[in-house]
Amino acid sequence: MLFLVFWGEPSAYAREHHHTHEGKEGPPEMFWPVAVLAVLSLVGGWIQFADVWTPITDFLAPSAPPLVEASGTQEVVSSIFAVLFGLGGIGVAWALYGARRAEVPRVPQLQMLLERKFWFDEVYDLVFYRPAVWVARACTRWIERPLILGSVNEVGLGTRESGQLAARLQSGLVRAYALALAAGVAVLLVVFISVK
Repeated sequence: MLFLVFWGEPSAYAREHHHTHEGKEGPPEMFWPVAVLAVLSLVGGWIQFADVWTPITDFLAPSAPPLVEASGTQEVVSSIFAVLFGLGGIGVAWALYGARRAEVPRVPQLQMLLERKFWFDEVYDLVFYRPAVWVARACTRWIERPLILGSVNEVGLGTRESGQLAARLQSGLVRAYALALAAGVAVLLVVFISVK
């Protein structure tokens, strides 16, 4: 990507939207995050070095004891190999894309595999997304609509019907209200007398 972006031919889009910074860095909101990441990338590997400096292991040891203890030799060897493999990759990329000394190999199956990201998105969709959508739709159909929304609708319908019933009972005639009140008092008296 480095050789394609900085030493390759600019695309039509890049030519159209090119902005010069007159040899200066970008604005501060772009410079400072990149500067922090650059410093961390330089010192991040030296935060801990087996047998010499182990602050992270010492901090985590009381709650999460290490399962495997790495030695300083293992870390040096793995670091050397990582740097050598990285330099080898940079050399191959420079030969293919920077100096264009070699033709980029064309393997359609491998290219498709890499372009499709090992079909990770399709597998994720099949294993996680589609089952989650099915469960959500099933819960909506069999739980939310009949139980939750249904109960809310039934409570609302019951309230409306009881209000309509109460509205029918109200005639607006005071003597009917007095009769209902007298009947209620009579029922209460009968209940109190029969309980004693």
